[in-house]
Amino acid sequence: MNNPPKTLFDRLIGWPRHRWIPLGVSVLMVLIPLLLAWNLVAQGQPLESGPLRGLLTAPLVLLYIVLITPRMDRMEKDVVRSLRPAILVDDENFGMVVSKSAHTPILIEFITVVVGILFGVVTIGRIPGIWLSAIGIYWILSSVIMYAVLFLTVVSSLASTRLTPSLLRQPIRVDLFDISPFEAIGRQSLLIALVFIGGITLSLLISNFQPGILRRIDFWLVYGPLVLVPIAIFFLTMQPIHRILAAAKNREMGVVKKKINQIGREIMDCLNREAEAATKAQIINALIAYEQRLHNARTWPYNTSMLRTLFFSVLVPAGTLIGRILLNIFYSN
Repeated sequence: MNNPPKTLFDRLIGWPRHRWIPLGVSVLMVLIPLLLAWNLVAQGQPLESGPLRGLLTAPLVLLYIVLITPRMDRMEKDVVRSLRPAILVDDENFGMVVSKSAHTPILIEFITVVVGILFGVVTIGRIPGIWLSAIGIYWILSSVIMYAVLFLTVVSSLASTRLTPSLLRQPIRVDLFDISPFEAIGRQSLLIALVFIGGITLSLLISNFQPGILRRIDFWLVYGPLVLVPIAIFFLTMQPIHRILAAAKNREMGVVKKKINQIGREIMDCLNREAEAATKAQIINALIAYEQRLHNARTWPYNTSMLRTLFFSVLVPAGTLIGRILLNIFYSN
């Protein structure tokens, strides 16, 4: 059974039982500009890509948010479910930590929506003549909805980022040779990075590139560093669990090194008793092998497949940009 919605974001976007409503609204909002464009073409009027891209921006952003929200919700639940066996608290306290960390006051969400609406009105409403046509009104309304939902999504995402650190602050059992309870965090980090890459790609697809924009330094100052942001997101999201695993590894390595040194001194002290020295030598060999296993133990919950996915995904915005350049060259000739 699905849990009832607890936040404004859940009621609007994230509640699984009624998720078809925002999906249907988003698809309808995408179809309206396309139908307007089709009508202009049918009437023999020229179709300019700039206004069409402007009309499609808000619906496509909304559709993207609606489509990625279920996957983000499932991944968050996977992280909580995966961490539960390693968190050494009872079910009641565990539930309280999860509920408190993921909660956002409804007043904060309401203020966020109002700010998003005002931002949309100020940003789009100042375009000359936009209030004088039905298309302009639609552009304003869709943009206002987009900014309101976008701002609300950011607030909801910030609340989600508090959950994993809050869980990791509880008493936790760490097995350096079995970090499977923490691998869901690595998958979540990859998903967040991919969502960001998808946003960059969508921005490149719907942006109205002006001639010569690729020669402008401000364009590269904006989009250049964005390529590195998903990589930073990938590792920074895993940083809390990396610190825990690295600290546990260092503590265990210290204990093993201390034991090896202690037994080594004992062997030197009892060389005249060959049997006892041989036994201690076997122990120290076992400890050295154990130390090597500790040295090879991972402290980042990712694998080669995740890194490969991240690497090739980072190339997608670059490929999109090159494709836009080639299309502009093709249509300009």
